[in-house]
Amino acid sequence: MKLRTSLTFVTFTFLLFFATCARREAVNTSSAAGALTSNTMAARMLERRALGVAGFHNLNEYLRPDVRQRLDKEPVSQDEEPALADEPEKSEHDDEPPVEQVENADLDDDPETRARNLDKIRFAWAKKKFGDVLAADPNLTGTIVVYADENFYDINKLLMFIDDGRDRIAAGSDVDANRIQVLFGGYRGVPQVEMWVVPVGADPPEMKPEDRETATSSSAN
Repeated sequence: MKLRTSLTFVTFTFLLFFATCARREAVNTSSAAGALTSNTMAARMLERRALGVAGFHNLNEYLRPDVRQRLDKEPVSQDEEPALADEPEKSEHDDEPPVEQVENADLDDDPETRARNLDKIRFAWAKKKFGDVLAADPNLTGTIVVYADENFYDINKLLMFIDDGRDRIAAGSDVDANRIQVLFGGYRGVPQVEMWVVPVGADPPEMKPEDRETATSSSAN
């Protein structure tokens, strides 16, 4: 009887020890998986592109009505006119010719050819490779963040223009356009877009507008 009681106690102790170890292993595995997920599930910017192209007034149609009226009545000084193009920051995906090379495009005198070339210039920022990255991974969504001076541009019209570019990207890469959202990120002196890939469940990209007063004072100096 004593032997049976001892064996029962030893068996119970062993099972309790095994269950405790298994629980600790499960917790450790879960923690490691959680850490891995948190490290990999982060939005990542692929490209930053200027919307304006030097030498072309391709953003004039998106001016606010009051600004357009003012510009029609009085000349604009260099200090008042916003920058239309800037050297985009290089990224690991910037292996195509920079936007500035587009300004040297040969605009044929033929109306249809000219319209087609101007259309390419307007959408020079809408890179197909952005859609290709989304097409290669169904667990990714896309976000295009638009920055511009809302006191100078009609943001609603500008966002519609970006929507058109988004649709071009989606069609060119054969992805659902609904997988790419367009957001206004706030003020920047140079109108530009940032193209982000966002894993499903990850936080959206952080908006980083410029400080208007700081930017204005810097340009004045």
